[in-house]
Amino acid sequence: MSELREIKVQQVISEAPESVKNCLKLAFSGEGGRANAIKAMCLSCTGFDRKEITNCTSFRCPLWKYRPFQEAANGKDKA
Repeated sequence: MSELREIKVQQVISEAPESVKNCLKLAFSGEGGRANAIKAMCLSCTGFDRKEITNCTSFRCPLWKYRPFQEAANGKDKA
């Protein structure tokens, strides 16, 4: 990773709420898998508001179908 990118990544992580820092660290390191990367992207897109992901209306987003925190068929959160 370039030095500038590493600086920017650390800045994003440091400015994020504590509740999402681990998710971001895993996503940026590539260790969290695809699902975690999608979760991190959705969280950052919505200002780290989980409810906004559930209610997302950005239907043009290529990740919309895969976003976390949707209600599963059984009525339970599938995050």
